[in-house]
Amino acid sequence: MMSELGQARQQLPQVAGRWTRCRCKELDCLGLTPLIWLLAFCLSQVASAELPGPSSRSTGLVITEIMYHPLSPAGRNLEFIELFNSSPYPEDISRFRLSGEISYAFPSNVVVAPGEYFVVAKAPADMVAFYGGSGAFTNRNPFGPFNGNLSDHGGAIRLRNRQDSIVLEVDYADSSPWPGTADGVGRSIVLARPSLGENNPAAWRASDRSGGSPGQPDLPSQVPLRSIVINEFLANSRVSELDFIELYNPARIDVDLSGCTLSDSPDTNKFTFVGATISAGSYLALDEHDILSQPERRDPRLHSLWSTGLGDQPGTGAGGRTRVLPLIPPHSICP
Repeated sequence: MMSELGQARQQLPQVAGRWTRCRCKELDCLGLTPLIWLLAFCLSQVASAELPGPSSRSTGLVITEIMYHPLSPAGRNLEFIELFNSSPYPEDISRFRLSGEISYAFPSNVVVAPGEYFVVAKAPADMVAFYGGSGAFTNRNPFGPFNGNLSDHGGAIRLRNRQDSIVLEVDYADSSPWPGTADGVGRSIVLARPSLGENNPAAWRASDRSGGSPGQPDLPSQVPLRSIVINEFLANSRVSELDFIELYNPARIDVDLSGCTLSDSPDTNKFTFVGATISAGSYLALDEHDILSQPERRDPRLHSLWSTGLGDQPGTGAGGRTRVLPLIPPHSICP
């Protein structure tokens, strides 16, 4: 039987749209691949992933995933914290506890096997109902419920041992340098580079798929859209020129962009691609006229992407705020 997660990913409506134009350095599509936030001055870097491993010399246990601001479909509470035993031997976590934004004490006689992932949830029954058919909890159902809530804006999560000493601590946030797409648009944050330490923002990235991957490793999806990059953009152009954005497909296959959107915000200002394909080794570009002259294919607020400017100086928009240029599909949960 398909899980609620699988059904949700299959039943998402397709949103009509068309193609867009753009120029810069890294692109991504929310719901299909991990979203890579692109600052207006093209500062974008994807941390190389590591194999799961210890993040601290204090313990072989690792906090590997945090879902602090889930979409919570059908009223379900899907907040969770995932941990992993990176040690080559079993770990007795009896009477260990989580503190900080939430509180939870593990019961007695709990031994975690080597290489085992385990989850502590706000609402364990909701987690099993939503993720159960996806193979998330084949070895152990989620622990919980924990007391309190994971703040949508950030906070501390601490793992304490039986002596109540802190062995792991993460002070996550909903803004840069922490992954922005974990803040209410379907993603969790996952520990991609444990060698940097669990409290280093550079160690974390957004989960590969919407909904995260509780109870199992977060493996990258093999989808053609992963090959597309924002290759170049022109901002604050002269009067005789047009601001534009350019996409490039370095792959050996054609890539269909239908369903993706161009946006300077994860929630608004979306311009949708429909029937747009970038041939292998080819480019696709949009200028400001292409976007603003197609009102039927854009949110009216998209005008701010150009009218407030991509910035009179790199990295800033109206009011000196940093602007981002992600490509986002319309799905809240990816297929």
